[in-house]
Amino acid sequence: MFVVRSLVLVLALAVLAFGQTGARPEQPKPQVNYAQVEAAALVNRPADFRGRRVTLTAEVISINAQQRALDLYDAQSRATIGVSLAEVPKAQRRQLVTEPVRHVTVYGLVELQNGRPVLKAEQVMPVELTLAER
Repeated sequence: MFVVRSLVLVLALAVLAFGQTGARPEQPKPQVNYAQVEAAALVNRPADFRGRRVTLTAEVISINAQQRALDLYDAQSRATIGVSLAEVPKAQRRQLVTEPVRHVTVYGLVELQNGRPVLKAEQVMPVELTLAER
């Protein structure tokens, strides 16, 4: 009986010891400042925004089959902007497909591909519209 009690005590202490080593405090993420940008300005002067972190709110018009890219459309400027979703977590990408998301705010880095601006998204947030905005 003494052997069984000792074995249980040793196993319990081992579980506690190994459970404590995996817990590490999270490092705080650095603050990133995003500049709010209009789609017309981004399309007309893409070189001015190259390499900058921006925020863009627009309507989703398409998402590719692999959920790696989407296209945004701004009705006021009639501008279409491509967004790369490669850096966005898979759960956020899946949410864009499974839920009826029509307007989004994209936080990301502006890159140029063939002279056209492409947002390399870091975060995509659905925008809820009120009845007055619709």
